[in-house]
Amino acid sequence: MSTAVNLSERKDRVPFQHILVATDLSETSRHTVAYAVLFARIYGSELMLEHTLIPNMDRPAPLPPVLREFDAKRIEAERELKQLANAAHPEKLTHRQFVEEGPRWESLDALMQREDVDLLVLGHHGGGGLKRLFFGSPAEELLSLASCPVLTVGVDSPALANNASGFRTILYVADVHDSAHLAFPYALALAEECRTKLVLLRVLSPHSVLDIGPGAFGPQEYAPEGLTDWRTRAREREIQRLKALVPANHKLASEPEYVVERAFASDGILAAASSCTVGGLK
Repeated sequence: MSTAVNLSERKDRVPFQHILVATDLSETSRHTVAYAVLFARIYGSELMLEHTLIPNMDRPAPLPPVLREFDAKRIEAERELKQLANAAHPEKLTHRQFVEEGPRWESLDALMQREDVDLLVLGHHGGGGLKRLFFGSPAEELLSLASCPVLTVGVDSPALANNASGFRTILYVADVHDSAHLAFPYALALAEECRTKLVLLRVLSPHSVLDIGPGAFGPQEYAPEGLTDWRTRAREREIQRLKALVPANHKLASEPEYVVERAFASDGILAAASSCTVGGLK
């Protein structure tokens, strides 16, 4: 097992100080909490676990504070949150638990603002893929509403050992939109903290104008050579764009790897992740 870089020497680079796990207390919740604990260990963060009690016909509104200590549902939720925390072995971490009441997103957002949360961790069950998270809201909607980075943990993610200290490889998928590059500093910081390999990926559409190339406008015998040159130049341009994202004074353990794939986005990402065993744990 490798040990993550000494955090006391890198406090100026710690991006996450308050990590919140929003959980539905399902069977997969332990899996999600384990990843949050790993991030909290890497960054020396405070860890918070939250569960929301949703109003329904039997519970149309939150109970007044004076009655909450007699609320069976709240008592049960607090007990299960405590069990989740204990199972994740966060002994050396500062951690707290919250049971909120009300509409899920409104309750979660209020807590995030109140506690200055800078990383939200969620689990999804996989029944609807990445389109639906554990609480039934579309992932895209939540990502647009959250005011901080969001980490989603799938049921097929590798199980974590209690002494896991980081990741072997981190894959950053670059997009053409400038807003997508807002995520890169977090990928870079995590790779630096874990002293791990960083791979930058750009996936090009298989049906772009680059597939037409100069062969479409010239003699047939010209097409193979011209198309190859066309694609080679396009690939080099994309690699240079990826390289421009990495600052010259980076503190990575090794030089990043740059990959350009021509495929549909999901296929290209999965192929790159498989080839470099992304997310392998230390």
